[in-house]
Amino acid sequence: MKKFLIIFIVILFALPIYAVEPDGNIVILMYHDFRESELDPDDDPLYVTTGEKFKSDMETLLELGYNSLNLEDYYYGNYDAKADYFIVTVDDGYISNYTVMFPILLELEIYADIFICTENTLLSNHFKYGDAKKMEESGFVKIYSHLTKHQNVLKLKLDDFMRIAFKSYKYLSDRLSGERLMMTAYPYGSYSRETVESLYATGTVFQLVQGKINVGDDDWNAADYGVLYRVNVEHDSDIVKVVEEYIMEYYH
Repeated sequence: MKKFLIIFIVILFALPIYAVEPDGNIVILMYHDFRESELDPDDDPLYVTTGEKFKSDMETLLELGYNSLNLEDYYYGNYDAKADYFIVTVDDGYISNYTVMFPILLELEIYADIFICTENTLLSNHFKYGDAKKMEESGFVKIYSHLTKHQNVLKLKLDDFMRIAFKSYKYLSDRLSGERLMMTAYPYGSYSRETVESLYATGTVFQLVQGKINVGDDDWNAADYGVLYRVNVEHDSDIVKVVEEYIMEYYH
């Protein structure tokens, strides 16, 4: 009996300190513009990367055991809460999202959520609504709002901001389909407590930002209003370090 007890104690202390696996991490990444093979001389590596780098980032995350997840499935809870995931978000709606990034998504079978300025599709370096439809029809891409134009919302009156936000939602509904959740990514990452609460109160489920703001109220929790933090992936960044820093910032 004593021998059995000793063996049981040894096994017990050899087990992990938790009874079940800890919750998984969900890392939300942000990209903007892409080049086929190398950056142009005038490109800003903070916001422009290559298809090769993007593909390498994705393959590295998959090799590390991360799974691709989109915002819609995240909202509805269609994922394993104990697994690790990455969510790819892309801002502005550059044509390279369609010509460079999209083929990589199809090849690797990963998702991306693109936030477009809904009135910028006439610009030569932005993709058109026809391109957006093709991407959405693949099942790997969903298009959401980055407002109508790339504006700093902190320079707008709240009523004007709300009018612009819902104008962009209507653009997406009319030109693509109404079968999408209302989500907004803030241009320049600029937002306020008032913009967050106002969008949330009128049905916006997720609001994508780049950092926490000080609202002077310890009881105000941005997550209660669907605010999601994400990290910009620079061309010269190490995706492993990007993920590690994100987890340290938002999970610890």
